[in-house]
Parts: sequence; structure tokens; C-alpha cells
Amino acid sequence: MLALTLLLFFGTLTYTALLTRRLIPILRAKKMGQSILKIGPVWHKDKEGTPTMGGIVFLSGIVVFSM
Repeated sequence: MLALTLLLFFGTLTYTALLTRRLIPILRAKKMGQSILKIGPVWHKDKEGTPTMGGIVFLSGIVVFSM
């Protein structure tokens, strides 16, 4: 049982990492990045344009490996 749990955990981790690496450039090309307000800290300006995934990748990994 422990072996199956570890296999599913690392399978989901690998799937999520690979999907994230492929999805970020696609979302950036579609300009689906977040905008940073001027009232926030200065260092947050570096994060502008980062795609907002909202857990889609993580939830899809869990769903795929739960079946």
C-alpha cells in the first residue's frame, strides 16, 4: 500500500511539473498574466505578467492520478 501511495504521489508530482513547464509559455503568449497594482510593494512589479493558473494544473494532476 505504501508503494502504491508513493508511486501515485511521485507520478502526480512529475505530471504537474511537466504540465506546468508546458503551460506557462502558452499562457504568456495568450497574455493571461496578472497585473500588479501600484499600491503594492515595489518588488512585486517583477511578478507582472506571470500566468495565473489558479490550481488548474494541480487539480488536473490529482484527478488524472485518482482515476
